Amino acid sequence: MLKKLRRRFVLSAVAAVSAVLLILICGINVWNYIVTTNRMDATISTFVSHEGDTPPAPKETEPDRPPDDSGQNSGDRFFGSPSPEMKYMMRYFSVTFTDGEITSTSTDFVKSITQEQAQEYARQVYDSGKERGFCGEYRYMTTSDGSETTVVFLNVSPELSYMTTLLLVSSAVGVICLAAVTVLVAVFSKRAIAPYVRNIEQQKRFITAAGHELKTPITAISASADVLDMEIPGNEWVENIQKQAIRLSGLTAELVELSRLSEEQPFPERAEFSLSDAAWEIAEAFGFSAKAAGKRFTQEIEDDVTVFGDMSAFQKLTSILLDNALKYSDENGEIRLTVKRRSRRAEITVFNTCAHVDRNEIPHFFERFYRSDKSRSSPGNGLGLAAAREIAEAHGGRITAKTSNERDITFRVLV
Repeated sequence: MLKKLRRRFVLSAVAAVSAVLLILICGINVWNYIVTTNRMDATISTFVSHEGDTPPAPKETEPDRPPDDSGQNSGDRFFGSPSPEMKYMMRYFSVTFTDGEITSTSTDFVKSITQEQAQEYARQVYDSGKERGFCGEYRYMTTSDGSETTVVFLNVSPELSYMTTLLLVSSAVGVICLAAVTVLVAVFSKRAIAPYVRNIEQQKRFITAAGHELKTPITAISASADVLDMEIPGNEWVENIQKQAIRLSGLTAELVELSRLSEEQPFPERAEFSLSDAAWEIAEAFGFSAKAAGKRFTQEIEDDVTVFGDMSAFQKLTSILLDNALKYSDENGEIRLTVKRRSRRAEITVFNTCAHVDRNEIPHFFERFYRSDKSRSSPGNGLGLAAAREIAEAHGGRITAKTSNERDITFRVLV
């Protein structure tokens, strides 16, 4: 259980850090994409606004007077005032359409694109109807003036390379940080859960010590009640003392056993054994109890189903599930035991009909001292299924419960 707790702590911490890193990396790259594309569009807008000619030089302003932004276009916001050298620093080309037909093509400022290729790119953009976007290593923008539409393409391969590099570098840094955090959390997780471990160990020691201390008075009470029963046979008070002494003795033994199952290695001596044979032994003995109670019991046990673990523990687990089915099945109910191979794992399934089962209570079935009968009048003490879960998890498996129509219940163990 402690290993499972530590694993959950590490996974929770790593998941939280992963979420933060993912948000950070996505935020950085999305912000960079928006800023970079805005710069590209601003540059294209500058060329479009001057129809590909050299933008005019900025007017001189008074030294102490800030520039007026009211007339500033989007290119000015990112690059400052347009420079006469700007168009010689950029590689771009443009194609103009009039009523859907190409009327002019300008490739003076790009060397790697022929007029035919430029027209092909422009035709694709024109037919798509999009105003701006990417076409290979080019960013394009379309402008319309009546029946005339101009598509301007700007080579942005350096910007695309920069965005790709930023994405790869930030992702690599994120992975490295996540790996470092995972190692650090795994190293310090033992110290983080140390207080919880101490509490668990104290509870185990208390339960074990209390169980041993209670054995003597319970034995004395039971022996005294037996003596009284011989002297006063048939006395209802004496019979009640005997019943309660037996119940208390069984409860104490189950608490001690449950505490032992919660240890790190409750079954140190494990070996491969035939789960089929172990299940047959329990099923044969249970068949007589089910028949005496008027219940229909069937079993379907595959041959040669083997498991690596403690054979007595699996027999106890099967007995717990069958006893639970016998207690809570309805009158003349049906009980089924199935043991089979499922891929590389073994599966134990116990099904029984019942009068009613609340779906909302199913997740609580494996809690200690939990019983669905709120009046606590149902048989048992609520420790059986908790012990079954501990046995399954101690062998690296899991146990689940489900109902199909709230008139039956199926317990499934996969190990």
